[in-house]
Amino acid sequence: MLGIDTGGTYTDAVLVSSDVVSSVVVASSKSLTTRTDLSVGIGRAIDAVMADADVAAGDIELVSLSTTLATNALVEGRGGRVALVGLSLDPEGCRLAGLDGALAGDPMIELDGGHTSAGAPLGTPDLAALDRAIAEIGPVEGYAVAAQFSVRHPEHELAVREHLMATTGRPVTCSHELSSALGGPARAVTCVLNARLIGVIDRLLTAAESHLSSIGVAAPLMVVRGDGSLMSVAVARQRPVETILSGPAASVIGALHLSDKAHNAIVSDIGGTTTDIALVTNGRPLLSDGAVVGGHRTMVHAVQVHTVGLGGDSEVVVDPTVGRTRLVLGPRRVVPISMLAAEYGDVVAAGLLADERADPAPRNPARFVLVVDPLAPDALAGSPEGDLVARVGSGPVPWRSLANDRRSELLLDRLVRRGVLGVAGVTPTDAAHVVGLCDAFDTDAASRALELMAAQRDRFGARVDSTGFALAERIVATVHEVTASTVLGVALAGDGIASSAADSPLALASRSGSGRLVRSRVSLEVPLIGLGASASTYYPAVGVLLGADVVCPPFAEVANAVGAVVSPVRVEVVVTIDEPSPDQFRISGAGQPVVAASLDAAYLVAEALARAVSVESAIQRGAAEPTVTVERADNIVDLDGTAYFVSSTLTATAVGRARTT
Repeated sequence: MLGIDTGGTYTDAVLVSSDVVSSVVVASSKSLTTRTDLSVGIGRAIDAVMADADVAAGDIELVSLSTTLATNALVEGRGGRVALVGLSLDPEGCRLAGLDGALAGDPMIELDGGHTSAGAPLGTPDLAALDRAIAEIGPVEGYAVAAQFSVRHPEHELAVREHLMATTGRPVTCSHELSSALGGPARAVTCVLNARLIGVIDRLLTAAESHLSSIGVAAPLMVVRGDGSLMSVAVARQRPVETILSGPAASVIGALHLSDKAHNAIVSDIGGTTTDIALVTNGRPLLSDGAVVGGHRTMVHAVQVHTVGLGGDSEVVVDPTVGRTRLVLGPRRVVPISMLAAEYGDVVAAGLLADERADPAPRNPARFVLVVDPLAPDALAGSPEGDLVARVGSGPVPWRSLANDRRSELLLDRLVRRGVLGVAGVTPTDAAHVVGLCDAFDTDAASRALELMAAQRDRFGARVDSTGFALAERIVATVHEVTASTVLGVALAGDGIASSAADSPLALASRSGSGRLVRSRVSLEVPLIGLGASASTYYPAVGVLLGADVVCPPFAEVANAVGAVVSPVRVEVVVTIDEPSPDQFRISGAGQPVVAASLDAAYLVAEALARAVSVESAIQRGAAEPTVTVERADNIVDLDGTAYFVSSTLTATAVGRARTT
């Protein structure tokens, strides 16, 4: 089985044996994600892992993909222009749900339609008016359709979708298909985001399918959802919003598979840019009721992840304005000097030498600029930005040589924020090389860069630190402390205690070991599972600070790709029973509402529907022989000793391994 994870920086690939119980990792590989053509990075990762394991294309039974691209697109405000068709949505509810923010200036077409809570129609959608509105708003990549109480009465959403598909040929998303929860405005937000992500995820899936086809892999392709379960590629194209937090979810599932201590644990995954932390309880990741991504609250069930802007490639900046110079790590990701020197040794050596000899010392030593958007030189030609990009050329250039004045420095910063230029500078990865925790790249270049940074002067004219080695030790210690504080904060929140208590005097004294009269100790009761390429570099020391049992399992650096391929297909279907009128029990949530004459009959019908729909949905998502469990929750109130039925909820969960044929 082949697992792939496409992140913002790297694309990982693993080959895992087909044994359902053990699923041993056979080989792994990493490749840079190529944003301009995703198939290149995906192809390199796949080809490398297959060559390493000497596996033929015909031997692969299943391919599964996880990704952070949907999450990144929403955080960065990217995606196609869409239109929302709202049927009798409540304006105040839309405001509270943040619908304007989700639309971000895209058009909304308001029509009559939808239903009341009792099932009465709120008018009929005027399809002629819809056609006129479509002509006025201009071209869009897709449509979202949301109506009041459509989870119980979806007919108006379905009628509008059928009309839109017939007249425009564009993809159409209906809100009732994304969530069974009530709340039309909140479903509308999720629906808009889903429509916007269709093109983003389709390009990724097409890239993967194209390369797999070109090398002769005919196995089914599955995609990881934000809750860590799988869905077929066909469903992923229709519901790309369900891939929100797909990458972090796959990492947690990978941790569960790679570690035998993960029944209850904290998983901390350190990447190049961020660290993602999640809780595992009873062998499953803790899920959120509605994932919040890019400031948008969705109705997508996804792994509950706490993200901090600290990674192995976080930029290290010295702040000389307070007492002893403060170190600021991140949130911007840069290329480590040691990594840059491994590829551009002569250029980096010459730049560092020039910084060492400069008088006065440069304000930003050991800093380089390189072009990361290959289309930028042509797109910006003839502008001041284009002239600056042209000066960078095909290789890295010292920042100092470009930032000749304040205007040039502001222009450089703007091009970096836009993703046209990238920065190389001192990072925790460089510090780890200097103190002997890592030797993957050029240690000499890292040492020279740290010496330059240590030689900077604070506001009193004193050196930032005595030596580059001493500064490197401070940087590594800062990574340990920030990580330990964040992990402890997540653990405390999981116990119902404010996460801010992680930095209380008692907790700080525990981590520092200080205290002449009182010995304090705050420690984790569960293992800390460290993931990421640099997990073994940092997490043993983090474990000491937290008094925790630390596990950095084999293949921790590609746990996301492992999780992608060992995840099951899991589908939940929620069916509700209410009593809109005496002796009339309505069953909704599994298609058109059904009415039963008694509560006992309603229970039987509801369970049968929940089981049937969950199995059908699991098979549609790619499951082989799913099994079903049903849980029932009754809402019954006691008034003066008499029990009154209010409602019941039946949740059917269908689980099965992904089909390999």
